[in-house]
Amino acid sequence: MVNILKIIGKVFFGFVGICVIAVVFCSWYTRSNTKDYGDNRRVLNITNGNSKEALIVYQPSRGGKTDKVAENLAKGIHDAGYEVTLDNPGKHLKTDLSEYSIVVFGSPVYMGQISPVLTQYMNSVKSLTNAKILLFATGGQLNNGELDTLEQQLGSVKATEKIGFKSGKADETLAYKTGKSFAGK
Repeated sequence: MVNILKIIGKVFFGFVGICVIAVVFCSWYTRSNTKDYGDNRRVLNITNGNSKEALIVYQPSRGGKTDKVAENLAKGIHDAGYEVTLDNPGKHLKTDLSEYSIVVFGSPVYMGQISPVLTQYMNSVKSLTNAKILLFATGGQLNNGELDTLEQQLGSVKATEKIGFKSGKADETLAYKTGKSFAGK
């Protein structure tokens, strides 16, 4: 009987240990979604003197997928004739976006949650009524209304288009095509 209790105790404490490790890992992994990465501005300039401008604000993901999608959206929009600025959300960004014809917001999704850093920034934004707005999310499973949650941050303004990216390498091509067609509309 004593041996059985020892075995049950070892199994119990082993299970508790695994649970603690899982919680610590998940906390560490999702923390990147709440980090303010600061100013990371990159501009794809246009040389023909065209004054159309686009802004892409996205929260980077731990694996770089959201970055790749944002960069390919930017290339597509740029190839459609826009000067494109990419940056990460945060207090360093201005909130008056009236100079932009296109505004894109994107977030990775971890544990069904979009980035609170991005949603805080979106809540502070003004002057989106004249811009076409594209919302995107990246993640392995996008079926919990993440894009609708992003759109709610816009208040009374509605997104022109919403798209989720979750299939890997094919997303880069899809992002480019989406950016180019969105800019051409």
